[in-house]
Amino acid sequence: MEIQQLSRFEATVNSVFKSLLECFPTPAQLTAAIAGYEANAGYHPVEGSVYGHKTYVTPTEAEFFFADTVRWLMTEGYLLTRKEDDCKFEGSVLTQKGLKLLRALPDCLI
Repeated sequence: MEIQQLSRFEATVNSVFKSLLECFPTPAQLTAAIAGYEANAGYHPVEGSVYGHKTYVTPTEAEFFFADTVRWLMTEGYLLTRKEDDCKFEGSVLTQKGLKLLRALPDCLI
C-alpha cells in the first residue's frame, strides 16, 4: 500500500472512530462527509421535474474509499452497522473490540 493511501486510510478510520465515540452508545449514521470527503451518492430530485422524479448520483471515488474502509472495520469487528445504503451506514456503533482499541471501554464492561 502506498504511503499516501495508508495515510488516507488512517485519517478515515480516525474520523469514523471519533464520530462513533462521541455519540456512544447511541447508533449513528456514517457518511463520507464525516471524514471530510464530498458526499455525492444517493438519490436527488431532478430539477424542473413536475412529477418529483429522482435520479441516482454515482458515488465519488472518495465515497467508495470511505465505504471500503468502514466495511473493513466491520469485518474486523470494530463496529456494527444496521444498514448500508449508497456508501452510507445507518445505525453504526462501536463494538467492545472497538472500545478496547480506543482505550474507551467503560469500567462497567471490564
